[in-house]
Amino acid sequence: MALPWVGAAAGPPVLTGAWVLDEAAAEDPRERLQDALESRSPGPSGRRPMGGAEAPAGQARTVPGMPRTISEGLTIIHREPAIRITTDGGREERLFTDYRGTSVSAKGASQVVTTAGWEKAALVVESHLRGGMKVLRRYRLDPGGDELEVSLELAGPWWPEPVIIPLTYRRSAAASGLEPQGH
Repeated sequence: MALPWVGAAAGPPVLTGAWVLDEAAAEDPRERLQDALESRSPGPSGRRPMGGAEAPAGQARTVPGMPRTISEGLTIIHREPAIRITTDGGREERLFTDYRGTSVSAKGASQVVTTAGWEKAALVVESHLRGGMKVLRRYRLDPGGDELEVSLELAGPWWPEPVIIPLTYRRSAAASGLEPQGH
């Protein structure tokens, strides 16, 4: 497999750092996610696909493996080809950027299959869930290294087109305690 950064002087960008959501950088991402979860159209049975737990009034139903909220902060530890992404809520994801798939299933939940790899300077993380649901995340570091752009794309048979939620994270002062991990 040809690696997209081969021949580049520095290799893929190092995403290590503590990142804080810049809410002023785009429309309210939480509202976009909530709207997307609520807009899932019913399937032939009249039920919304993928089941999920019923939620209290005013909140979307949960779907195993699908984002239910937008993280206020991310901590990323990156040493090629391994990367660990931890949300402010404590959810941790360990991935390999060489397209090795990972599979996660929990008791009573469906299996989620995730792969990660580089497409030019963007880390692309693709997760497949039951019912044809796909969650695609693209992480791209700005040239100055102080801004992390994350594009969250939700696709499934019950949306007429993918729902794309752009997110911008700024490097946090807490990042000083995290040393970039070399390649």
